[in-house]
Amino acid sequence: MEASQGIWQTIVRKKYVKDKCIAQLTSKPTNSPVWNDLLKVKELYLKGRIKCVGNGLDTDFWNDPWCGIVSLKDKFPDLFNICNKKKGSIAFFASSGWNLTFRRWLNERQQESLRKLRDMLTDCALSNNSDYPKWLGGKQSVLSEITIQILV
Repeated sequence: MEASQGIWQTIVRKKYVKDKCIAQLTSKPTNSPVWNDLLKVKELYLKGRIKCVGNGLDTDFWNDPWCGIVSLKDKFPDLFNICNKKKGSIAFFASSGWNLTFRRWLNERQQESLRKLRDMLTDCALSNNSDYPKWLGGKQSVLSEITIQILV
């Protein structure tokens, strides 16, 4: 499934999304009232959604669930809490060789978490295709399918 293309989607992406992932977007006074209203339902949109990774540009490394149904932030909270870079796409982290840096030395438990994370990342291969959302079913998926045209 490709992200929708059209003039409206292009304008919204350039004005509001820019180089961020949906999970990183926040409400701002400089946004239009309509855009800020859409952001109020962002959490509902994200609920039950995973990202299928292509080029990694539209998927947040830590916040989007893309290695299973749980985000890396929730899977490895001990690493997320002390990492130096908490925002960035998968493409950004992949381009640096998955090099994660931390504010302090890792204890034994954190080193084990980092080994598990690196093992997961070795299986990740990026492509030229766009990233796209996929819903896991349930009531949220109906709203999500309707709003995908708006938010993507």
